[in-house]
Amino acid sequence: MFIAALEDLMAQSESGDMSWFGIAGIHGAPYMSWPRGTTGNFNQGMGYCVHGGPLFATWHRPYTLLLEQALQARAVAIAARFTGSRAAAYRTAADQLRLPYWDWSDPTTRSDIPDPVMQDRISVTKPSSNGTPVSSTIQNPLFQYNFKSAATLRQYFSGNYANWMYTTRHPRSNSDPTPVNADANTIMRNGFTTRRSQTYQLFSQTRFNSMASQLEGIHNQIHTNIGGGSPLGHMSVTNVASFDPIFWLHHCNVDRMVALYQAIYPNNRLEPSPGRATFGRIVPGVDGPDDNLMTNLYPFRLPGGSWWKSNEIKSVGTIWKYHYGYDEIPCVMYTNGATRDDLSAFTRERVNALYAPSTGGSGTKSRRSPAPNAIPEAYADLKVYPNQRGYTPGKDKHVTVRNDYGIRCTIDRSEIPGVWTGHIMFTRQACGTGEPRDYFYSKDRFAGFSSFGAPSARHESMIYSQDYPITDTLIERGVKVDNPPAVEKYLQDNLKVCFTTGDDTLYEVPVSSLKTWKLAIYTQQGRYPDGLRFGSVLPAYGDKTFLTKVTKGLPGGIKELLDILRPTLLDGSVEDMDGNGDTY
Repeated sequence: MFIAALEDLMAQSESGDMSWFGIAGIHGAPYMSWPRGTTGNFNQGMGYCVHGGPLFATWHRPYTLLLEQALQARAVAIAARFTGSRAAAYRTAADQLRLPYWDWSDPTTRSDIPDPVMQDRISVTKPSSNGTPVSSTIQNPLFQYNFKSAATLRQYFSGNYANWMYTTRHPRSNSDPTPVNADANTIMRNGFTTRRSQTYQLFSQTRFNSMASQLEGIHNQIHTNIGGGSPLGHMSVTNVASFDPIFWLHHCNVDRMVALYQAIYPNNRLEPSPGRATFGRIVPGVDGPDDNLMTNLYPFRLPGGSWWKSNEIKSVGTIWKYHYGYDEIPCVMYTNGATRDDLSAFTRERVNALYAPSTGGSGTKSRRSPAPNAIPEAYADLKVYPNQRGYTPGKDKHVTVRNDYGIRCTIDRSEIPGVWTGHIMFTRQACGTGEPRDYFYSKDRFAGFSSFGAPSARHESMIYSQDYPITDTLIERGVKVDNPPAVEKYLQDNLKVCFTTGDDTLYEVPVSSLKTWKLAIYTQQGRYPDGLRFGSVLPAYGDKTFLTKVTKGLPGGIKELLDILRPTLLDGSVEDMDGNGDTY
């Protein structure tokens, strides 16, 4: 029913507000009011989407709900045409249809793009003219969206997107937009271990805004990984990403991450932050200078006609209000009257089972095999950094304490134009000595520090910061993480971050030319309860110790703590980064 509804929605006239073109066009181009004809004060040349602030986490919820509404309406209409003994089953399926998600951190699939998204043809059952079910093979609507009018493309889009008649991932060339999905899959798989660690640590953030910021960073990586970098596929570009059907599976998972966080921390709320301009949001405008729980989420309205606000979805129970749930937040807990504490414990247990690390410092699997998320107790002789507050190794046989390592990247987003990516790698090869395109597909690349914007355009000036937990990535590479000197030597010799940007042509940005780029390496003690006994207890982390002696010789490496806590914008002003809930 989902495939049939998706195909039907994509077949609708592009002039309709509730067509695929109309709904996808809310995010970025074609930069017009929605519903069409709505009058008001607008920022021309911008989309409605919110990025660079905590409203990112809430704005995309009504957006995914809108598409879900449209898909279900198509499904119900299709199901009503079925006749015979299976008719009721199809109608039930249509009633229960919800937008699926792609968990890009799932340990079973290891970030593989789902098979149904990779196939250009797919089988589907639809009603015949007399209502009997008929199966046929069709062009897969999850593979790409086919634009209907070349004139419409030329009117509303620019560059390659004014000429390409379908959405594409990792296009072969500017003149041949044929997608190479296998390249996107290679990048996703290479970054799995770091991405899983990043996902897990979302749920140790003590403030909603910090979680939203780190989640947006992961989200940016997915976009550029899927779209590609030379030339840019649709998913890499804010203006056109939402026309690619995989956008919605990706953002449904983003919504899921927000919902999991809300279930675990029912009292954590979005906090005020500097307002971010969009097509519908003038700053300061009627909403004031800050984005907060009461900021209007344009262009979405509630049934009564008032604007959506983050306050409408400030707690996880609101997803049940809109009649959907996730495996980790099942609707049955609502119907059975589960308490907030019950739900929080259940969700924490599921998060541990999915995303907790599975190996320890020796790189070997735990002997306690029934607990896939348990770390072996291999740290009785843990070497703790001087003056680092944390936890005592071996204090409790049911808790493992280890030195966890991480990388923090910061830059003024406006310094590099267009859609740029910092390729984070463990390699002996220096930046600038290879082909820029090769960075994307290198097995040495374990993460991406990515913007998400428009070709050739400059972002709003703001500090963009992202943390990358790398302990498990180091373990996979055979580094003994319980030996700090060995880790430091490995990082000094092998850690590289090489930047690329471009539109039709990809080129490398010399790291030495970047004025605001900062790279920091930190360690902190992680306290991991044994999943056999404490399945609902999340890990806790001690204070961060920044290893300035390691980064002094690295391009952009910090020389003192203030380099990372008070990063400098392009105009020379300093931004205070202490408000992220960290201690040092």
